[in-house]
Amino acid sequence: MLLYGDVQLYQEDLKLLKPGQWLNDTIIEFYFELIEKQYDRICFVRPAIAYLLKEVPESVPLPESDLYLIPVNDNTGNRVGGSHWSLLVLDKTHNKFYHLDSMNSNHRAAASYWKAFSFLSKGDLMHPSVPQQQNGSDCGVHISGNSNGILNGMTPRL
Repeated sequence: MLLYGDVQLYQEDLKLLKPGQWLNDTIIEFYFELIEKQYDRICFVRPAIAYLLKEVPESVPLPESDLYLIPVNDNTGNRVGGSHWSLLVLDKTHNKFYHLDSMNSNHRAAASYWKAFSFLSKGDLMHPSVPQQQNGSDCGVHISGNSNGILNGMTPRL
């Protein structure tokens, strides 16, 4: 077991870092935990918190921030699951939500997260063009890459 901040990684989680594997919520949470201390006024919403807020809006207080990075999973049930990750970005300085989807297929899930997070902003939901994955397993990697792009000042192309 590896403990970093509030995240515990187990051997099963580390196996998911091999090529062709899907990254799970724990790996995404670990990535957010790893980079969040480098940035002020940015809220890295953990996958479990994002899902909880989608199901029960305003149930968890979030810190006041200029930018929120929200992982979106296409799970539609009340069980662990889902087969695709994408990233919802709330830019409060411009009052806009951006959905960054590496397969351009997760818009329904993004809309439900957008509605749930509308207590933070009433901004429009935009679907900018982002690089597309070339397989069925790299969506979690694209969350990391898209997060890095946003954090390094790259703005989504509309």
